[in-house]
Order: sequence, then C-alpha cells, then structure tokens
Amino acid sequence: MAIQKSNLKCAITSTLIGFMLGGCIGAGAVYQYMNLSYFKLHKTNIGMMVFVKDHIYNLSEMKSME
Repeated sequence: MAIQKSNLKCAITSTLIGFMLGGCIGAGAVYQYMNLSYFKLHKTNIGMMVFVKDHIYNLSEMKSME
C-alpha cells in the first residue's frame, strides 16, 4: 500500500512540474514571437519613432501610408 501512495505522489509531482515547465517554455515562445512580429514605439527628441521589423518610421510617414 505504501508503494502505491509513493507512486501516486511521484506521478502528481511529475505532472505539476511538467505543466510548470511547459508554461514557462510556452510563455518564452510567445514573448519571442511578439517581439519579432510586432512594432515598438520610442519617444525621441524629434518625435515618436516606430520600429517595424527593424525598419524605422516616424508617425507622419505612418499616417501617409494609409
């Protein structure tokens, strides 16, 4: 009986650790994807600059693109 409780405890612990590691790896992958695919907005002395996939635009250029 003691062996079965020990196996159950080990299984539950392994499952929880697996979920936590999977969550961390998934969060890291989503963070990397968001940083590579979306824009970044920076405020400078000459105005707001937008970085889109390593290209820089100021906001007036972005408005004229529409």
